[in-house]
This record gives sequence, C-alpha cells and structure tokens, in this order.
Amino acid sequence: MERKNIVPKWGLLLAKSALLVIIGLLTMFSGDGPSAIITIVGILFIIAGITHFVFSIPIRLIDKSYWFHLIQALTDLGLGIVVLVSSVREPRLFMDYLGFWALIYGSIQTTQAMYNFLILRSGRADNLSSRTLLAIASAISVSLAFFLLFFSTRNELAWFWIGLHFVGLGGVYILNTLRTRATFSQSYYDQTYQNR
Repeated sequence: MERKNIVPKWGLLLAKSALLVIIGLLTMFSGDGPSAIITIVGILFIIAGITHFVFSIPIRLIDKSYWFHLIQALTDLGLGIVVLVSSVREPRLFMDYLGFWALIYGSIQTTQAMYNFLILRSGRADNLSSRTLLAIASAISVSLAFFLLFFSTRNELAWFWIGLHFVGLGGVYILNTLRTRATFSQSYYDQTYQNR
C-alpha cells in the first residue's frame, strides 16, 4: 500500500463523535441512570471504540500521532467492556468507571495537544485551531472526571451534567474532525499535484 494513496476514513471519526453526542443525550434525559441506559451506553462505547480503532489502523503510515487514536479507541473499548462484563447496575459504580475513563481521556488529549504543539508545529493557523480544539476537549474530559469523582453523589442533576459533558465533547470532536479533514485534503491535494 503506497503512502500517498492512503486517505483517512473521516466518516468513521465523525460517526464516533456522533456516538459521543448520542451517549450524552441518552444520559441527559435518563433521569437517575436506569440500568438499561447504562447497558446501552456500554454498548455504544464498544461501538465507538471499534469505529475509532478501524479509523486508526490505516493512518499509521501517514500520521505520526496515530497512536493517540489507538489509545483513545482502546480506552473506549475498555470502558464499554468493563461496563457490560461487570454488569454495572449501580449508577454510582458506573459514574466511578466513567470518571476514571474521563481522567484517562483528558490525559490522552492533553498529551496529544502538547505533542502537536511541540513536535508537529508548523505555524499554520489550522494547526493552532486543532490544538485549541484538543485543549477544549481535554478540559471537558478533565472537568467531567473531576465532577464525577468528587461531586456526583451530592448532585441531583448528575446524569444531566454527564450528558452535557458528552454532548460538548462530541461536538468539539466533530469540529476537530472537520477541520483536520479540510487541512488533510488541502495538503494531500498540494502534495499530489506538486509531484506531477
């Protein structure tokens, strides 16, 4: 497979982002987190992980930071599997799992934003926007983790806030995917036609 012929499947990353929004909407309007919703969210996390994993594999030849995508995919898969295998019926335990997932996810996003800034910087505005969106996604994940691990038991609107975080995270991912796709398409076009 030639490196220049690899085009990322952006629809997969957009689908994963949309799944995060769906998870958010489900949890926002689920009331106190019934076990059926927790099971559905676990299944959606497995689907999101698989989708992100399938996106990550082909881009390893064209993107030095592909392993961030792999780690995020494995984190999604891990949460979904833990939720389903452990048969989480207790909302508090589910919130703990979700809190640790958000903490790991925020750490991955922060590291990815720093990596993009330090290693891949080129001074272009599109890179700055991508870093900014990753920083926003990181802040959303870390704030979700902080909320879940410290305040969710004392908050009657915990499920609504969890859902709001996921809707925000999915929305930022959609914006970042669209921006990255546009940047990639332009650089791919430039490389293809400059080599002729």
